[in-house]
Amino acid sequence: MDKNRQIRFLIPPFFLLAALLWGAYLSGQLYPFIHALDQGNEGTALKLGLSILGVVGLTTIPVGYAIGVITIMALRFLGLIGLSPGLHHSYEMPLTKDDIGRIRRLLRASESDVDEKLDLCVCAAFDHAYVNPKIHDWQLRRWNAFNISAQCVTALLLSVPFAHAFHVQVFSCSVWKWWFTITAFIGLFIWQAAWTWQESRKMFEFSSKVPTVRRPSRSEE
Repeated sequence: MDKNRQIRFLIPPFFLLAALLWGAYLSGQLYPFIHALDQGNEGTALKLGLSILGVVGLTTIPVGYAIGVITIMALRFLGLIGLSPGLHHSYEMPLTKDDIGRIRRLLRASESDVDEKLDLCVCAAFDHAYVNPKIHDWQLRRWNAFNISAQCVTALLLSVPFAHAFHVQVFSCSVWKWWFTITAFIGLFIWQAAWTWQESRKMFEFSSKVPTVRRPSRSEE
């Protein structure tokens, strides 16, 4: 598994766990554990802490994968209902039909040769085979930032049903700080995801139009 995918599997579960612990702290459900530390029961507290860390360590990657799947499904649904007017319906191709047509001509993949259903393959081939490696790396960093931000939004949204399932008492006016914190972070991550997605869209469009940012052997004559 590549390091970029590992990061996407590790960061969202951290925010999910942090949200649950923050809710448990604000609701007073962590006080017994903290009290045990204050009373000098380090052995009991250490065993409990190690048990929690063990469970978290074993479940982090599977939970991260599940969060990623849920996020991708949601993004595909948002693309299908047309929240990006003028662009391709797939969120993975932030391009207009004109841009995709230009890429098809570069790859000599006319519609008669390659079905429209393979547009994602066409764009991926252009990105990996034609775009300059440094531009591709820049694009990859932006795309990873987008995916991580989008998955963190999913993780924080999932913290609400998870809190209910684990009996973390966040459905109370006394823990308004929890709702404020979660809402603020969700807004921050949505803003970051939207910003990096737009940056990726602009760079992909720019790369399809400007030959000098492509690999020397792939540039138009």
